[in-house]
Amino acid sequence: MKGNKALILFLSIVLIICINGCGSKSTKKVPSVPVKSDLFGKITVWSEKDDLKALQKAGEDFKKYHPDVDVQVIEVDSSKLYDKITVGLATGSDFPDVFSINNDYIPLFVSKFPDGFMDVSSSISSIKNGFYGSQITESSVNGRSYAYPWKVVPSAIFYRTDIFSSLNINPEDIKTWYDYNKAGALLLSKTDGKVKMFPMDEGSDVTLYQEMLNQLKTGYFDQDGNPALNSDNALNAMAIIKKMCDTGIIYNYSGDDSLYNAIKNGEVATLPYGCYYAQILKTIAPELSGKWGVIKFPTFEPGGNNDVSMEGSSLMITKASKNTKVATEFAKFAVTDSNSLIDSFKKYEILPAYASVLKDPIFDRNEEYFNNLKIWRLFKDIVKNSDDNHISSNLIQTKKSVVEAQKDILINKKDSQNVLDSLQLDMQSRFGK
Repeated sequence: MKGNKALILFLSIVLIICINGCGSKSTKKVPSVPVKSDLFGKITVWSEKDDLKALQKAGEDFKKYHPDVDVQVIEVDSSKLYDKITVGLATGSDFPDVFSINNDYIPLFVSKFPDGFMDVSSSISSIKNGFYGSQITESSVNGRSYAYPWKVVPSAIFYRTDIFSSLNINPEDIKTWYDYNKAGALLLSKTDGKVKMFPMDEGSDVTLYQEMLNQLKTGYFDQDGNPALNSDNALNAMAIIKKMCDTGIIYNYSGDDSLYNAIKNGEVATLPYGCYYAQILKTIAPELSGKWGVIKFPTFEPGGNNDVSMEGSSLMITKASKNTKVATEFAKFAVTDSNSLIDSFKKYEILPAYASVLKDPIFDRNEEYFNNLKIWRLFKDIVKNSDDNHISSNLIQTKKSVVEAQKDILINKKDSQNVLDSLQLDMQSRFGK
């Protein structure tokens, strides 16, 4: 009997030791990054406000791998970036090593300053297959890569589930833009004009028009870089926007505060915006949690394309950098490091361009704010199936003229065909090949 008790005691002690040993082994912090590196020095990164914290996090993570490197991330107003880059190139001072930039600007910068930015074609070759082809195309000029794709911005329709439900409007019935306009008219009628279908600054905002062109696999320019401003697709897209304007379903706002108040007050029922608006809604209207859903864009014809992705951002490196080796390694790290990208998604809901990272389960999470829908799975699908944007070095200048054209059509009630024909002639004389 005593032998049995002794044996039991011995086995118990062994079991406790094993449990403690296993526990300590599982919780032991194992270094996940090397402490030796041949990189050293300081680099400066310029970033617009929306991306600042994410790039700061990337810099902190990069330093774990390269302790002798300092990454300073500085906020720069996106509207002033072009001017600051221009001055920096002219003076050779006050210039970053790396900066984040909207893809629309890449061809313009490379064309304007052909010796200002690094051709990263060789550097990006080893990670190129990790991106969707459209992201590589948008960060390239004349077949050469001048930037590392960093984030993507697929677009969809955010809609108020409670408003739709109370008025017996089924979002699944909205298949085409005709259906969308029809639902907007019904919404307008049933709320005595108090709720509009969607917001748009008719005098300055051409986002929806660009989204529609992207949906039609076209843009302001054709694949050869020639203006295509009065093409059938351009006329079709503008005709639909004008129809919705004439129906009265557009909430014409001016400025972000006006827009945010309309959203909070339930004066708009849908938002045809990029995925970044998920974060904005949570920030400006937390009280509307559970009252939003997300669906893909309506199509132009039954069974047509409804995948839209625009306004992605990339990282460019300046040739004036005194530490191009560190700048290059940081840029590659920032756009491919899974821990950094996933953490930025968790905190700031920035959707990475690196498709390999999008396989992580975090992008299939349920979103409580959006009725526990897996909205990021939807956005991933949109990015995967989206077509290349037709970007030209003349895009930014042309966009200003398109704004005036839309204003003439929607506000001044001029004929769409005449306005777009005139716009085409103007742009053809300025930028035609």
